[in-house]
Amino acid sequence: MEAFFESFMVTPEYWPAFLFWVPLGVILVYLYIRNQSAVKIWFRPNEYTFFFPEIKLILRGVAVIFLTLAMLGPWWGRVEQQINQLGREVYFLVDVSASMNCDDIKPSRIQKVKKEIRGMVNQMKGDRVGLIVFTTDAYVQCPLTNDYKAVNLFLDLLGTEQFSSTGTDFRVALSKALDRFVNTEQSAQKMTRSIILISDGEHFGDNYASVVERLKQNEIKVFPVGVGTYMGGKVPEYRRGQIV
Repeated sequence: MEAFFESFMVTPEYWPAFLFWVPLGVILVYLYIRNQSAVKIWFRPNEYTFFFPEIKLILRGVAVIFLTLAMLGPWWGRVEQQINQLGREVYFLVDVSASMNCDDIKPSRIQKVKKEIRGMVNQMKGDRVGLIVFTTDAYVQCPLTNDYKAVNLFLDLLGTEQFSSTGTDFRVALSKALDRFVNTEQSAQKMTRSIILISDGEHFGDNYASVVERLKQNEIKVFPVGVGTYMGGKVPEYRRGQIV
């Protein structure tokens, strides 16, 4: 019934008719119960009294009800209307330095990050998502898109073997995301833009205060996320894809 009442509406200009017919119907019912002759003439005229007067009463009563509803101008159905939805554009900046292979978070830091990002992406609807990986350098793994299957595909390919360098430089990652937002991506109006910076290590690059200031000027929010435990872990060494 909830869906019925959502789709059933009465045209506002017909409310005066509603306010007229309802009281009139109540009065007619009351007079009939009191057996007034004036009402009996309309509902049960003498020339038709012999032919099922009770049925005639019901049919004419129903006719009054439907006439009232017709004057109210009801309608059923859905109304499609275009609305302006405030969407989001999000770049995930993922540290892929060698320390992300530590297993203090099972199965490893990098695998945990991939799982959490995938869970967030699968909950989004209509938002544009991009992926940037970095160490002391950065590049766009996946540009902004609302094709979440493509994002998940690039997440599967994400790994610490993508760079030969092992340091961590937040400046190059933030600068890359800022450049994509400002100079490359064609953002829709009223889109909120955000950066989720995910890393497990300290910053080894140049000072990035100026980049943060530019992000503020462009109304781009940054959410830093740390990965790891207080105790830390040993960074495993890989040779030919095997831990040594």
